[in-house]
Parts: sequence; C-alpha cells; structure tokens
Amino acid sequence: MAVTSAARPHVILQFHGVPGNRERRELEGAGVKLLDYLPRNAFLASVPRMLSPSDPALAAVRWIGPLTPEDRIAPSLLEGKVRPEADGRIKLDIRVDPVAQAPYSLSGGGVNLGIWDASGVYQHPDFGSRLTRIDALSKICDSNSGNAGTPCRIDSNCTGGGHCIEDFDGIAHATHVAGTMAGDGSLSEAAGGTPLQWKGVASGASIVSYDFNGDLMAETREAIARLGKSIELSQNSWSYTLCPSFPACECFLLGEYNSLCRDYDKAVRGSQGKRIAVIFAAGNDRSSGICGNPSYGSLVPPGTSKNVIDVGAINSDDDSMTDFSAWGPTLDGRVKPDLTAPGCSVSGIHVTSTYHDSRYPSAVYAAACGTSMAAPAVSGSAALVWQQYRKTYRSEPLPSTVKALLIHTAKDLDSGASFLTPGPDYASGYGRLDVQRAVDRVIGRAAVRGNVANGAVRTFTIYVPDGAAGVRATLVWDDPAGAENSALELVNDLDLVAIDPDGTRHYPWTLDPTDPSAPAVRSAEDHTNNVEQVWVEAPYTPGTWTFQVVGNQVPFGPQKFSLVVTPDESFSSLGLDLPAEQASFAADSPPPEFDWTPGALDLLRFKVQWSGNQSFSGTPITSGATPLATTSFTPSDPLWVSILKLGLPSGKIYWRVTGTDMSGLRQVSEVRSFSLAAATQATFNTPVDGASFSKSDPPPLFSWDSNGNSAYRVVFSAKPYFNDPRRTSGDTWLRETSWTPGPSLWSQILGLSSSSSDGQTVYYRIVSRDRLGRVTTGTTRTFTVTPA
Repeated sequence: MAVTSAARPHVILQFHGVPGNRERRELEGAGVKLLDYLPRNAFLASVPRMLSPSDPALAAVRWIGPLTPEDRIAPSLLEGKVRPEADGRIKLDIRVDPVAQAPYSLSGGGVNLGIWDASGVYQHPDFGSRLTRIDALSKICDSNSGNAGTPCRIDSNCTGGGHCIEDFDGIAHATHVAGTMAGDGSLSEAAGGTPLQWKGVASGASIVSYDFNGDLMAETREAIARLGKSIELSQNSWSYTLCPSFPACECFLLGEYNSLCRDYDKAVRGSQGKRIAVIFAAGNDRSSGICGNPSYGSLVPPGTSKNVIDVGAINSDDDSMTDFSAWGPTLDGRVKPDLTAPGCSVSGIHVTSTYHDSRYPSAVYAAACGTSMAAPAVSGSAALVWQQYRKTYRSEPLPSTVKALLIHTAKDLDSGASFLTPGPDYASGYGRLDVQRAVDRVIGRAAVRGNVANGAVRTFTIYVPDGAAGVRATLVWDDPAGAENSALELVNDLDLVAIDPDGTRHYPWTLDPTDPSAPAVRSAEDHTNNVEQVWVEAPYTPGTWTFQVVGNQVPFGPQKFSLVVTPDESFSSLGLDLPAEQASFAADSPPPEFDWTPGALDLLRFKVQWSGNQSFSGTPITSGATPLATTSFTPSDPLWVSILKLGLPSGKIYWRVTGTDMSGLRQVSEVRSFSLAAATQATFNTPVDGASFSKSDPPPLFSWDSNGNSAYRVVFSAKPYFNDPRRTSGDTWLRETSWTPGPSLWSQILGLSSSSSDGQTVYYRIVSRDRLGRVTTGTTRTFTVTPA
C-alpha cells in the first residue's frame, strides 16, 4: 500500500542486503532518506508521502513497515522516566606508574584531559597551573533546608530557611578523581609520605574541569575548541543513579543503551569537533541490594556506550574482584566493562592519589574504593599512551587505537573463580590495565590503522617466530551510534579472522549473554561487539600468519579500524632499510639510495622527508610533489646537495617516510638519522714542501688532492701569518685540482721574498671550498727563492 499518513512519514525499510552506493543514489533520487540503522539490513527512513512500494528505487527493499508508537521512543520514556542524577563519590590513592621513570619518562605532557564530575575540581597544589576549572565548585542546600542535598547557587534556592553551602562530598570526589588521573604528588612529603609518593598517573597532563550538570555535549564541544588546551580525552567517574528516590528505583536502566549513549558514541567519532577518547566508570551497583540484587547485567548508562572505555574495579593487592564493581552484559549482549583497574584492596586501602576535602584542609591525600577510582587510572594511562604514540608515529591516534592498545595488553584475570574465566568475561572485560605493556607495544609499532567497506576484506601478514607465548590480535573500531529502539546496537559489523601457516582459521572470543558465567569460546565470528580479539596460545604453527578484517555488514562506511598484533617485534607498519642508522656522508658523496619496507600494510604511495631537526619543524625537504609508487628513492644531485645542507652546522640530518594506502590513510615511519662528515682540507702534491726556485725559473705546476672539495684558491705571502704583502691565484675560485701561475703573477710571487740574497722564503697554502659552501684552509708550506 502507499504510505500517505504524513508529508514525510517515518517507516522501517528492510533490504535484502546492505544497500550499495548505486541503491542509495536511487533512493535519494526518490526522496528517501536513510536514518538510523536497525540490524540486520534495516533502516529507519524518512520517505515522501505518496511513495509506492512498486517504485523502482525500492527494488532492493525486502519489506516496508510502519513505525509504531512504541518504536518511536526509548523504552525508558514509555515508562515516564526522566534522567537521574549521577552517583559514586569515592576517594582513592594510586602509585606512580613505572612508565613515568626512565627510559620512558612519560608524564602525559602535551595531552589535555577533560573531566566531568560532581563538581569543578578544587585548586589543589598538585595541579598548579595545569588545571583550568570551567565550572565552579558545587553547592547544595544544608541539612536545615526543606530540600537538603539539592544543588543550589544562593541561599534563596534552599527552602525552610536553609543555606546554600559547598558540596564537600562532590568537591572531594571530583578532586580525588583528578588527582588519581593527573596529580603531581608535590605535597606527598609534607603530608607524611616519601617524595612524590602520591603522584597521579599523568602528572604532566593539563586538566579542563566541568561538572556533569550542564549540557554535556555542548561542554565537550567547548572543551575541544579551547585554544591551546583542546582535550584529547574525556574522564567520567559518574553514571545514572538507579534509585534517585529510594525505595523508588529505575531498574529499566540496567544494561540500557539510551540517547546519552548515542551522544557519547558520536562524540568519540568526532561529532563535537574532533575524535576524543571517552572513559567511564562502570558503576558500583552490583550486590547493592536493589533491583533484585543482580550480579550480571548491573551496568548502567552511559558506560554502556559502544565506543567508550568502560572500567571496572579490582582489588590492587591480589587482582581479585571487588564486591561492588558492576558487571555486564549490556541488554544487547555486548562485553562491558572493557577492562579493569585497581579501585580498592582487600584491606580497603590501596594505592594513593590526590584528594582534597574542604571540610578537613589538612587531609590533602586519602584512600577510597570505587570504580570512580579505577576509571581515572585508565584515563591517566591513556594519556601516557597518547604521548608515546605521538613520539613514535608522529601523528595522533584514533580513540579506537588507544582502546585497542589498552585492551590488547591487559592482563587476563583467569583466577579460577567462576566469574573470572580465560579470555574476556562480563566481570572484568579483557582484564587488568597494564600501561607499561601498552606503551611497549606503541614503541614496538604493533598498532596499525585501516578502513574497510561493505563486503571488502583488508589483509595483514606478519611472520611469527617459534618460541613466543602465543599470537594475539585485537581489533577495535569506533562504531556509528546505534538506534535506541534496536535490539542490537552494533551498526558496522566487522569480523577478525587469523589464518595460520597451515590454513587453519582462528576466530575471536565470544560470550553467551544468556549464560553470562560461561567461559568465552573461539568457534565463530562475533556479530555483537566492536571489540574483537583472537588469541592463539602456544603451541602454534610458526611462520607467516594472515589477519583478515572483513567488512561483513557496513551500512555506513568505509569504517576506520585499529588493529594491534603481537608478537610485535615482527610486525612493522613501515620500516626504514637504507641508509643505515647513523651512516655518514661527505660533501662530495654521490646521492645514496633510500629504501624502505611497507611491512604488512597495503601502502601504495610514499613521500620521503628530510629535516635538520628530529621534530621536522620548519620546512622539511621532500622527495617531490608527486608521491612515489616505489619503495626506494635516489635524490638528484641538486636535491642531495640541499639535503646535505640541512646538516649545517649540527652535522645531523633526519629522515622519515610517509606511506598512504588506497583509501588515503597515512602511516608514518620511525625517524632515522645520518651524519654529514666534517669538511676536509685539500692537500698539495706539487711542488714539494721546501722546494727552491730561481727568479729566472719558469712558473711551476701547483697540484693538489681535492679531498671532497670543489673550489680552490692558492695564497702566497712573505710572512707566516699571511698578512700583507701577499698574492693569490685570483679573485675567481679555481675549479681544477692543478694550476700554473702566469709569468707576470709568478714574478710577483717570487718578489715576495723581498731580498736578492739566497734563502729567502715564500709561504703558501691552499684555501678550499666544498659544494656545501664550507671553507677550510690547508697547512702552510714554503719554498725558497734564489737569485737569478
């Protein structure tokens, strides 16, 4: 039947497969606009009023159905629910991570971290000038108010004659979280600890502080747009409250994917100005005694978003699970939390971080438990990974790259407990954070990026030697936002498959949400999560392994992805071969060949860059405006001279290669260097030092070895200091390596002896210039002049 109920009605269109570009153009031509994707092969669509199912533009459509009232809004709104406030005000200590020490020396410097919490962050001395507080310290109505505990700005906001006072708990929570993430521990010794004992993870990072009571996306957009402090990461130790007015609880929130989840999934993909990583605490609602006291499925939004890093809490002293950290799965069966970090200990006190409680000004540090404490440990660690990525790759990582590195290197928490099983589980995700391993994988260049279209396959190969603990590959992509009215939130479905040298296919871990305590299996593709990991433990078949990223269902593509593969020492994204590191070239060296290896990537075009500094600031010299289609390049002689001049005066020249694949995705190699040899002097061959000439002798031949020089001038003097009187071979530089003075000049040169008696001396030397313009002066020689 024709759709006639409205000028632009909304319907559900189900296709035989994901529509390609041609089908989409035909649909657009017919006035059909595809909106949210509804797995599988269906879209919410806006259509013209009199569109007929027989329209040729709908040839690829399998079914057209109306959008019912129940489909139009989220289930929570059908129940008349409103957004609750956030909870979880907890304090914690955290030790300085080893990657803050040499040889890593990472502090998060240059990385800007946004934090949204119950209040603006207190100006604790541990933050110094690195803290920019946008929102004020929070206030609430005091206990004498009829509306005690509610947010306020002034006393008149509080009923019953109460007063508006600082929200001590909210301020303490926000400051404690920020300190865990990025405090510098400068007051540790004064507070009774050792120097810097209570330093946060990313003690050099900048902090931009907001509370969570405003327009979160508008504030995110503002934080990204801040000049000089555009955030790379958003830290969030808050979540929806299940029981804002106990005993009235909103249990429908458990595992839900809602509009705020959509907002954060979009923000990770760059909807607010650029792509950012977003970290959320998993929440503390497991075993809380509410909503049927669930263990599994106790997560609440927004940590249930697909693209955020959702963090659970474990005990720091034995890696055991805390009794409060919320567990997955989400309602659509996805694995959450993504990973865990220390959030308490068996004794209740563990590692330390900054915490300021304005009720007790002397308590500058304190300990506490909660996923609120675990999340900033991950945020600070992500800042360190971000900093190292910039050093290694000379570019910005995708949020999915940081997430993939943290998940790939997490320690599996297979403790033998029924809920901590081999591989991922709904209690601990992929395991415990290990930032040192993550940074090592960045340095080892184990992370690659790519994209894949619907139905396409991207292939990567590495050589896996014998003797490793196993083969691991982790695939992560920042998926488009899902639809609130969809039973499955995954939109772009990618599949990761590893093929060993024997041809055996290895599949990623998958979990069964209907039996959440069951161990993960590796028997089929994963069509639920946007994180996939293949793990093949030893013994395995050594040799060349192939990793395929398959665009199984990609309605909104091509989809960017991040892939981490180890053993990483055999996986080079773009390797430099020749010239060797620290090779040396003289000014007259012929142009060498620069060679590189694309590694496992599908790189097709290349550009070589040379610079006089390691950061490639200024204007580097490039191999040309047209990209190279080969993996070697020999500069022309004039270009080579320009490259060598970059080594003046330092003697060091740096080079790197940028590769681009068919989709335009770039990879940048490591930076190598070579040296410019010092300038050398030309040396005389004839006449011999100390020769004797009569004033009647004809002019002799002066000859020399160039020793890398290209222009020369011979200078004669009556004095060893070569002050006047003197004569030269001329104002024009000589280009040959021999010269005979003209009779007139030779007579003048002989006249420098200034005496007709025997044994008078003439001093001479050669001044050389190489093709870089460097001038050297040779050693002084002599000849004697005898009378005619």
